[in-house]
Amino acid sequence: KNLGWKALAVNLSDLAAMGAVPRWVTLAGALPAVDEAWLAAFAEGFFACAADFGVDVAKHSVQIDGENLSLELPNTKRELSAWLKRLPAQACFALEATSTFHLTFAHLAHALGHTVYLIDGYRLSRYREGIGGRAKTDALDAQLLRRYLCHEKQALRPWTPPPAGYS
Repeated sequence: KNLGWKALAVNLSDLAAMGAVPRWVTLAGALPAVDEAWLAAFAEGFFACAADFGVDVAKHSVQIDGENLSLELPNTKRELSAWLKRLPAQACFALEATSTFHLTFAHLAHALGHTVYLIDGYRLSRYREGIGGRAKTDALDAQLLRRYLCHEKQALRPWTPPPAGYS
């Protein structure tokens, strides 16, 4: 499973480092023998990476970057819920914690069974510097969050809503 995920993540990262925006992926390989269990695990990891999204949240809008996707939506419960419901089950989202603006998206995605990762802004800033990034726009931030998720998912802890009564 990890190998399938890494096979896509490494190639997407290389393309992103060159400023490319991938539109599709082709996979070809040769195995000495057919191993159905291994192929199933590989495919699960491969497609799990394709369901990763970077989400830059602002007060009035949400910029989303995904495989073959870049879009901006109003940061409203109605718009976000409609978009999230169209996604495949168990998509993963990396969001930078921004005041309380990220909470609507985080709660909606979590309630629909998706996995949400909140990324510390300082850590993301250091990551940007580490890969040589300088420009900072909402679209680039969403791309960076997706790249961070693709590379660091194994070490991240999924977000869960606070317990009832906590404010």
